[in-house]
Amino acid sequence: MRRGLNYLLLLVLALVVNSASAQSITNPITALKNHITGVAPLMAAQIVTQGNSIQSSIRQVGTNSVALAAALDLVSTYDSIKGALFTTSTTKNGFTRDGAGFELEQAMFDLEQGILDYAYTPANLVNYFSLLNDTKFNTCFYFPGYVAPPASTNAGYEALINASQPKAWGSPVMYDDYAARRPTGCYLAPGSIAYVTVPAALVNRGYNVRVEAHSWDLSAKTTLKRLDRVSLVYPITSATTRIANPLGGGIYLEVPYQVTNGIVTVAITNVVRSPFFSATSFHQTTEAEWLVERSNPGKWADVESDKFMMQVPRSWIYNYDYTNAVKVMQDWDKATEAVSDLMG
Repeated sequence: MRRGLNYLLLLVLALVVNSASAQSITNPITALKNHITGVAPLMAAQIVTQGNSIQSSIRQVGTNSVALAAALDLVSTYDSIKGALFTTSTTKNGFTRDGAGFELEQAMFDLEQGILDYAYTPANLVNYFSLLNDTKFNTCFYFPGYVAPPASTNAGYEALINASQPKAWGSPVMYDDYAARRPTGCYLAPGSIAYVTVPAALVNRGYNVRVEAHSWDLSAKTTLKRLDRVSLVYPITSATTRIANPLGGGIYLEVPYQVTNGIVTVAITNVVRSPFFSATSFHQTTEAEWLVERSNPGKWADVESDKFMMQVPRSWIYNYDYTNAVKVMQDWDKATEAVSDLMG
């Protein structure tokens, strides 16, 4: 009985300490929420001040459950009352990074980016599972696009992956030593937490799972038209890796340079399928398969050969002819062969 009482006291104390340490970010978050709900409207300069206060403590969303809960609640409040970033008539064409005339939108942009940057870590998908599970940012309806989660969280698929990237022959070419990105044909619904299971040979060997293919950082752009960083990477340090992204996105296995493990099977659960056309040596999509693949719900489609890969919006290919798909990849393979010749 005493042990249980002591545990309860320690838990209450921890919650009190956690709440107190989070006040540097929860107080300005509360101020912005009160502004959005109309409880205590702020002037533009005051919004900027509160937004700057949030950013000065933004790393707390990755280390403090109280801070993360408050931040996610603010995003949800903004989305439901004002409308998600880049989806409303006010923000659909973007806005300048200095935030002039868009002070609240800038503050929310910075907050959402901070949550993506600091909260979505492998450890937090375990520690803060109840907070992050089924939590999406509604700006996903704009980019990369919303797709409904699977009817069952046990929905699973297997993907054949080329888990090798041998040393490149000949003259060094830009990005030669970067990880090779391999599509799985699976798509993570915004807010879902999924599981990727790989063979033991891939564990702790530098392999990663990437969610959302658009890995360019747009922070140098002067006009904001989507969040700067939307792609998340999870190192494979155990047989099964948890993955999440409040924006959703395609799922890829990243193969490190100069690692050879042949063709492997990767199992993925709690995801939906995305359109995938394969023209690789180990799998060539048939016409019958393509008629099914091109109608898969994932918002982005992957097309891959042994020499080339591209990703395009699903809206481009949902009615795309099989013969054209074959011809496109044959032409791209010829183009990449010409570049290889050129580089020696």
